[in-house]
Amino acid sequence: MHTFCREEAVLRSEQGYPFVEMRVQVTSLAALCEAHVHSAIDFLTIDVEGHEEAVISGADWKRYRPRVIVIESTRPLTTCPSHQSWEAFLVKHAYLYATFDGLNRFYVAEEHREDVEILQVPPNVLDDFLPYDLILRQEALESRPSTFLSRSASGGRGAVKAERPPAIDPDRGLHLSSRS
Repeated sequence: MHTFCREEAVLRSEQGYPFVEMRVQVTSLAALCEAHVHSAIDFLTIDVEGHEEAVISGADWKRYRPRVIVIESTRPLTTCPSHQSWEAFLVKHAYLYATFDGLNRFYVAEEHREDVEILQVPPNVLDDFLPYDLILRQEALESRPSTFLSRSASGGRGAVKAERPPAIDPDRGLHLSSRS
């Protein structure tokens, strides 16, 4: 864990997390955007282990208007809320609270208020997504030879027959029966 917050570092050290103090160059979010942003910002995430207020107050929210902002809003390694110190500042700069996922709070720029409703529904099975581990298994299966040997239910003890590998339908997931 990395943090600029001495209080968090002391607390986590007492819990057995090792910390090494070092000096690093820092910049404000406004300066970072000035140097690197040349078009609209659709998505900004802030995860700075207890230093959210400093990052948020160091932004130019009039000039740089991320459409959606996701901010870690619990104290590091806990479920204790931490947004009280910075949320009013963000709201004052025309950001609307959309949802909380248990770790992060999601905000939408007022000029994109139609996105609030979209973000209020958490990811779910109706999103037609594939979990990453399923994609990896699918890729592994697809890279194997087109047939493999399996025990035949009708072939008796020890008999094997060649079959096609299990089919993976992106719309319905892994199907253990072989394709015909």
